[in-house]
Amino acid sequence: MRILDVGAGGGEFLVAARRRGFEVDGIEPSLGYARYCQRVYGIAMQSAPLADVDFGDKKFDLVTSNHSLEHMRDPLAALRRLHDLLKPDGHLYVSVPNLGDPNIWPIRYFHAGHLHSFTHETLVMMGAKAGFAPLDQQPFGTETSLIFRRLPAPDPNRFRFPDYAEQAEIAWRRRTIWRYLLAPRNYRRIPDRIRYFLKDNALVTRRWLGGPAKPPSA
Repeated sequence: MRILDVGAGGGEFLVAARRRGFEVDGIEPSLGYARYCQRVYGIAMQSAPLADVDFGDKKFDLVTSNHSLEHMRDPLAALRRLHDLLKPDGHLYVSVPNLGDPNIWPIRYFHAGHLHSFTHETLVMMGAKAGFAPLDQQPFGTETSLIFRRLPAPDPNRFRFPDYAEQAEIAWRRRTIWRYLLAPRNYRRIPDRIRYFLKDNALVTRRWLGGPAKPPSA
């Protein structure tokens, strides 16, 4: 099987996939990360925007996009491009921050580095518009992560949530700072966040001491 990772960062996913016998390709606009992947892992990565990369006749069984779609100027055009790069029975994995998560701190809904924001519903509908159908339609926490199967053509019934805009507006108007502070569920997550922070920083420290260096800036 052949995998393409879009927004591949330092190439860690590509390395893991290659170790399991997959043929791998990656796209990463950051030249620093692309050079890091080549130097440390020996994987040549395309350092260019998705629209500018030419794969010729190459087609992929799986395309992955992990927290990269929200950074693209035209995510619908990107999905259509990925549709063209997939084999007829191919699959697409997309993960983006979930703007619909009710547990987000209200002043952190939007991120300066994100040109677009998504919810589970909007990602499903945009995927259908580009020619994809989700295998699982269940939202999950702070991320919207979906595996799509490639359709022969865009879904004519892509507008699957006709009342969603009004429902979303009502929900967001209710998500005030006071409601967030008074919700017990937000405090129950604090121990998990502390454990995650300590584990993540311990991993970073081990990598600095004995693993590959941090990817350089371009």
